[in-house]
Amino acid sequence: MVVVADSPVVRMQDIAKSMGVSVSTVSRALGGKLDENSPIHKQVLEFVDKMGYKRIRQNLTPAQAFKAKVKKRLKGNIAVLASKMVLQWASKDQSGFHYGVINSVQHFAESLGIHLVVSSCEDDDDSIPAVVQNERVDGVIWFSSYNPKAIIAMDKLVPLVLVNNAMYWPSITSVLPDERVMYLQGIDHLRNLGHRRIGSFSAIKPSSHLVSVLGDERETWFKSAINHFGLDNDPALVHRSRFESHEHAEAMVRAMDYFLALTPRPTAIVSELVYIVEFLKECRKRGIRVPEDMSMVAIDESSTARMVDPPLTTMNARREECGRVAAELLFQKIADPDQVPQTVIRIMPELIVRKSTAEATKKI
Repeated sequence: MVVVADSPVVRMQDIAKSMGVSVSTVSRALGGKLDENSPIHKQVLEFVDKMGYKRIRQNLTPAQAFKAKVKKRLKGNIAVLASKMVLQWASKDQSGFHYGVINSVQHFAESLGIHLVVSSCEDDDDSIPAVVQNERVDGVIWFSSYNPKAIIAMDKLVPLVLVNNAMYWPSITSVLPDERVMYLQGIDHLRNLGHRRIGSFSAIKPSSHLVSVLGDERETWFKSAINHFGLDNDPALVHRSRFESHEHAEAMVRAMDYFLALTPRPTAIVSELVYIVEFLKECRKRGIRVPEDMSMVAIDESSTARMVDPPLTTMNARREECGRVAAELLFQKIADPDQVPQTVIRIMPELIVRKSTAEATKKI
């Protein structure tokens, strides 16, 4: 806000001196940064009008206007909620999907001067977390939740955006990687290299509903891609294994035994990055060359995929973009809660080809 008069030129310092207040107080009042109902805000505006000064509003850029609109409605905090397991994944791998999304949300919030609160919230708990119950946050980004009852209850309390899961009915604003396209990209890449028998591995963890649900979805997308390209849809090529985290190493040994016992054996395997890394170790122990004897494609991208030998071909979920879009949607809902429709946005993945895939061979 600029204040002018016919003569002489009036500065904020002059107004502040005449009123006996600080220049910053005058600046905040004229800039709309003070509570419009506060006494000092009214006094500054009344003084300006009384002295015959004209207030000329400067045009804000769209970004500045959005920032100002959000700040008027904010208490100053937003929350990211996730299970303890997801938060552990994020802390262990700062180049992985979960950390990347949270970090991207934090950067966006900081650009608006907003504080990010990260809190654990288990998927089997229907209660509203204390950070939301105590009205300490303006909005919530909820990571990988599969509890419809809790999601609906949360959406009624605060602006809410789901990440890495979608809820279609009732519709809740959601942002997630497009895993259907992810599998189409990966399977098409292998098909172009001559692979026809492609194996898929995923976990079933009794203690984690999240891992089991993700495994169900990925099995569906894998089968859909195999059928789309007319490849071998032998049900035996889809392997699901039930194990807990402490049984991880043994489970990978059993999974490799399973695939190598198939006749004919698969020439390629698609799975989550953490499992593909273990498959690489098993192949090395057994004298199976990757990619000469068997190709590997990993779901998700991280520094691990670049550092192993050979570097892994991955289907990159574009974590930073997921976080940025989720944060934008949340702040739009905070600024205009009645104007932003519920929507589901799927982020297009990116296939990154490295040295773990090659033309198919007939025998191992």
